[in-house]
Amino acid sequence: MTVALLLAACEREPRSPPPPGVPPVAAPEALAGVDLAVTVGEELSLDAGASVGETFVWTLDDGRELAGPQVSVRFDAPGHHGVVLTARGEDGREDTDQLVVTATWPLLPEAPRTARALDLDAANVYVPMPDFDLLAIVDRATSRVSHAATCSRPRTVSVGAAGVWVACEGDEVALHRTDGELQLQVALPHGSRPYGVVADGDGAWLTLTGAGAVAHITSSGAVTQFAVGPDARGLATVGRDVFVSRWRSPDDGGVLWRLDRSGILQETLRLEVDPGPDSDTNTRGVPSLLSPVVARPDGRVLVIGGLKSNTERGEYLEGQPFTHDTTTRADARQLSLVVDEGAVGAELAPLVFDDRDQVVGLAFSPGGDWLYALHLGAEVVDVVDAYTLRRSGAAAPLGHGPDALVVDGDALWVSAPLSRTVTRFDLARPELPAVVEVVGLLPPGGEVRPADELLGEVVFTSTADRRMSAGGYAACATCHPEGQADGRTWDFTQRGEGLRNTTSLLGGGGLAPLHWSANFDEVQDFENDIRDAMGGTGFLSDADFAATSDTLGATKEGLSPELDALAVYLRSLDRPPASPWRDPDGGPSEAALRGGVLFLDPLVGCAGCHQGAQWTDSGFVGPGEPLLHDVGTLGPGSGLRRGGPLTGLDTPTLRGVWATAPYLHDGSAQDLRAVLVDRNPADLHGVTSHLTSEQLDDLVAFLSNLE
Repeated sequence: MTVALLLAACEREPRSPPPPGVPPVAAPEALAGVDLAVTVGEELSLDAGASVGETFVWTLDDGRELAGPQVSVRFDAPGHHGVVLTARGEDGREDTDQLVVTATWPLLPEAPRTARALDLDAANVYVPMPDFDLLAIVDRATSRVSHAATCSRPRTVSVGAAGVWVACEGDEVALHRTDGELQLQVALPHGSRPYGVVADGDGAWLTLTGAGAVAHITSSGAVTQFAVGPDARGLATVGRDVFVSRWRSPDDGGVLWRLDRSGILQETLRLEVDPGPDSDTNTRGVPSLLSPVVARPDGRVLVIGGLKSNTERGEYLEGQPFTHDTTTRADARQLSLVVDEGAVGAELAPLVFDDRDQVVGLAFSPGGDWLYALHLGAEVVDVVDAYTLRRSGAAAPLGHGPDALVVDGDALWVSAPLSRTVTRFDLARPELPAVVEVVGLLPPGGEVRPADELLGEVVFTSTADRRMSAGGYAACATCHPEGQADGRTWDFTQRGEGLRNTTSLLGGGGLAPLHWSANFDEVQDFENDIRDAMGGTGFLSDADFAATSDTLGATKEGLSPELDALAVYLRSLDRPPASPWRDPDGGPSEAALRGGVLFLDPLVGCAGCHQGAQWTDSGFVGPGEPLLHDVGTLGPGSGLRRGGPLTGLDTPTLRGVWATAPYLHDGSAQDLRAVLVDRNPADLHGVTSHLTSEQLDDLVAFLSNLE
C-alpha cells in the first residue's frame, strides 16, 4: 500500500452502523492477484474478478490510473513495476492490495554462456576441486556426491552437448561424461595456463591466461589458438560474439576483447578509470582483476566484475593519505551490446557496492531482472535489481573462499572451495535467497592439505573477519590475488615507505625479509598492516602487539594461531606459474640458453645478486640488518624505509618474473627490457650498456624462462 493510500485510510471518518433491520453493506476486499511477468510492450490483463466492491482503480508506479475490474496495460520500460488495486464499496469504504509486474526484454534464442567454477544440468551440479585434481558431481535429487579424477588443478567447468568440459591450470583440458567418466584429456603447450571454459556446440572455448590467448577445442581434441593479450581470463559467449577479459589491467583502465565465433579479434573495449570523488560509499580507481563476464539473458548488456584500486591516492602523489575505505573496493561495470541501450561497447552506469571487496562471480536470474554478485572475501552474494542497480538483498552464509555461483530457475548455487562445500539457496523470493542445504564435497580420502595451511589461506582471503578488515574491503588476497601480484604500484608514504610495486608471493615461499625495503622479518608482521591500512582489530592481543610492534624486533611467531597459519600458507606458495616463453614441452628456448650465458657472465654481473635456487641474495647480514642494494633506481618517490633513510633495496626473486610486470620497486619499468636498458643508464643494475640488441633479447628470454 502506498503512503498516500495509508494516509487516506487514516483520515476517513468512521461510519455509523446501519439502522436495525437493514442488512450491513459488504466490506470491500481488493484481491489484485499474483505477481506477473510480461515482455516489454506486451499487452497484459489485470483482473480484480475475485475482489468485492463497487468500483475498482488500478494505480501504476508511473502514475497511471486505470478504472475497472478488468483492465489492459502495457509497460514500455523493463523493471519491477508496482501496481496497487483499490476496491471501493458502496458506502465509500476502501481496501487495497498490490502486485508486482516484472517487465523484461525478449530473451535471446540461445542463452549466453559464461566461464565459472560451477555448472549444472537437469541432473547434477559439477564443481572443480583444484586441491584434489577432482571433479565433484552432486546429484540434485539426492545431494549424493561422487568424484571423478580430472586434469591437474581444475579451475572452471562448462556443460555442453559433448559432455562436461574442465579447464585446468596444469596446462590441460578434460572432457567428461555427465556421470564423470573421462572421455578426453588434452595437454596444451607449457605455460598456457587455461582458466575459463565455455561449452560451444560439441566443442568449447578456453582462455589461456599464461599464453595471452583464446583457444577453441573440439570434442576430438583439435585445438586452435588465437592471440588476444596478457592475462586472458574471463570468458563469455553472446550470440555471434566471444568476450574475453584481461585479468590484471594496465594503469589506464580495464580491457575486454571481443572476437567472433571464428576466433577473429573484432575490437578491444576499455573500462574507464573511475574518477571519483572518494567518499564513504565510493572511491576512484582502476578496474582490475576482471574475471566474471556475463551477459543479461536478453543480450542487451554485458557485466564485468572485479576490483577497483585507487592508486592515484597517497601522501606523495597528492598529499592525501589512504583510509581503509578509500583504497580498494568491489567493482562491476556494464557495457552496452545494442544501440538502444547506448553506443555499442560504451560503458553504462556502474554498479556501486559499499562495504564489499572483489566481485568474483556474476549471474542473472532467468528473466534477467535480478543480478547476483558474489564477493570473494566478504563471503556474501548481493542481489541487485538489474534495472535500477539497487541492492535489494543478500545471500549468506556461503563458506570460505567462494568463487562461483549459478542461478537455475528458483535455485541459486554457490561454491566455496576453502570450505569444500556448495550451498543451495531457494529463490522463491528472488531478492531474499534462503539457504536450503549445504553439501560437503570432501572425497572419501579426506582432506589433502594440512589444517594450518588451509586456515592460513582462509585468513589470507577473508575480508569478512573484522580482525582482518574494517568494512570488508581488504585482505591479503586483495593485493596478492591467488598469491600473485596485482600489477599495481601503491603510495605507501604514510607507512614510512614510498612508491611500492606489489610483489608476487609465488615462488618465494614466504621467506624473510619481506617487501622491497626488507622492513618485515616474518610473515606475522602483517599484523601491523592489518591494524593500520586495513583497519582490522588484529589477531594479536593489544598487549602482545605492543610488545612486538617493531617489525624487526621481538617475534610475533607463536602468539596467534591465525598469523602462524598465514605464515604456513605463504610457505606453501613455493611454485611460480609455468612460463609460456619456454618451448612447448617445457624445456628452455634456444634464446634463453644463450641469455643464460650472459646472465652468468661476471662482466654483466646479474648473478652477483640474483643467485642460488631462489635467484636472490635476500637475507640478513646481522640482527635486524638486511642486505640491501642501490641499483640506481631510487628517486624522489622512493621515499623512506621504516620512516628513516632508504639506502637500498632487497633483491627480489626472479622465479616467475615473466608474470610480474610492471617492474622495479616503483613500477617504473613496463617490461624486462626497460629494466635492463631504460632504467639502467649507469650500469648499476647489471652492466648491460655494451650488449647488442640481439643479446638483450636473449637476456630477456632467459629471464622470461625462469620458473
